[in-house]
Amino acid sequence: MKHSGTVILLVALNALALPPLLAQPVIPQSTLPVIGDRFPLVPCETSGVEPGPDGSMVNWDFRELKRDETFSGEAFFDFIPKEEAAEQEEFPDADYASLNFDGSYAFFRIDGGTVYRIGAVKNQGDTLMSVQIAEEPEIDAWFPAGFGDTRQADFGGRNKVRLNDQPFESDYRGDKEHRVDAYGTLRLPNGTYHNVLRLKAVRVQEDLFNGAPINTTTETGWFWYSPDYKFWLLRIMERSDGSKDVFYAAEARTVGVAGQERALHLQAAPLPAADKLLLQLQTDVVGQWQGTIVTLRGELVQTVEPALLQPGLNRRTLDVGDLAPGAYLLRMQIGGEILSRKIIIQ
Repeated sequence: MKHSGTVILLVALNALALPPLLAQPVIPQSTLPVIGDRFPLVPCETSGVEPGPDGSMVNWDFRELKRDETFSGEAFFDFIPKEEAAEQEEFPDADYASLNFDGSYAFFRIDGGTVYRIGAVKNQGDTLMSVQIAEEPEIDAWFPAGFGDTRQADFGGRNKVRLNDQPFESDYRGDKEHRVDAYGTLRLPNGTYHNVLRLKAVRVQEDLFNGAPINTTTETGWFWYSPDYKFWLLRIMERSDGSKDVFYAAEARTVGVAGQERALHLQAAPLPAADKLLLQLQTDVVGQWQGTIVTLRGELVQTVEPALLQPGLNRRTLDVGDLAPGAYLLRMQIGGEILSRKIIIQ
């Protein structure tokens, strides 16, 4: 009978259905995306959305996030071989690249447990392209990362801009500070995640022309990561120009589920194209290939109908004569793979 008080206490605790006990989590390198990974995102309305408190054992409740119905096209990040990215010859040291939903590319190099962003390419309309080449790369992520960890480093490099085919160059420099400022439970419209870490990153960039500062921008981002899932689960980004965006993962992908090996080689010619675009795909799979042509903002302009796919070299011709001159993304689906190519229509 002398243990009866302990028994009653245990029964009472079980009846409370307490959530899992949170230990301080650590984000392992296995959460890092690999080539072939694709992460669909849900764009959200930003009004009234705040990142919430920092500290330990935090409960972040974002279940009321509302999809931004004004967002056109898909929201996603694709991690691709650098050879599939625009201007990839500028980044011979890159290990891989990402294609972002706004049509931009980022290039990354991995050194031990640190991921460096070594450059970016962005189309800003049909007549303006900017290529950012890092001479002092910035830290994008590091592993393992735990509560209270910080990283701060300067970065800098060159901006190569083409405006109406006229080249210009300028310099940029800045600093970026990361801090893992909180951990706890994250509640999203599509699920609840325990043992989540939040990373806060503050990035300040100064643009220079002939050595003189001409513009300064600041970005503050909050990213929620779980040791059980790849990539981030939620991102809130605020900028010094007053803009803000909020995205969460449409599908949380469990760590250990890697992207498929790509035995696929897609070519599109001629570029720029006028009326016809020839596609060539070298593959070792049987099935179908189909896809879409979208603007650099993800707006659908043409559908590529399914066609038979055989091992070896496959060819097909697309009629692109109805497309307005400009830059587009060709996205071809081959089985579970999606390959993207930038195309130019004249």
